[in-house]
Amino acid sequence: MATAGLVPPRDELEPGEDVELPDQKAWTYYYREANPPKPKKTTEESTESALDVKGRVDLRNRRVQTALQLANGAKSKDYPGNVGAAITRLAEALQDIGFGSNPNRAFVAACAALADLESEF
Repeated sequence: MATAGLVPPRDELEPGEDVELPDQKAWTYYYREANPPKPKKTTEESTESALDVKGRVDLRNRRVQTALQLANGAKSKDYPGNVGAAITRLAEALQDIGFGSNPNRAFVAACAALADLESEF
């Protein structure tokens, strides 16, 4: 804008000095010149990105399923005190983290179950 004579050059400005700016149309034009929009992703790039996200979700679901299988196997055993109950709550919380409607609440429940387990041991 300074090159076009719409505003004073940078080296002539002082802090706190008010400068009259051009109208929105001119401002937008020069802003876009200095900050061009990012190119849109091609269909191939979008597909690769979607597949990457799906792969991460599938991996997370497999990890949750493995943890659930381990927890469910462990809770069937007889444990002293409240260990069995804590393992059951942990298994339920893991299920809810992976597949429930409120994973944040399930995370808190899992932390509480782990704290109870730790206190039992």
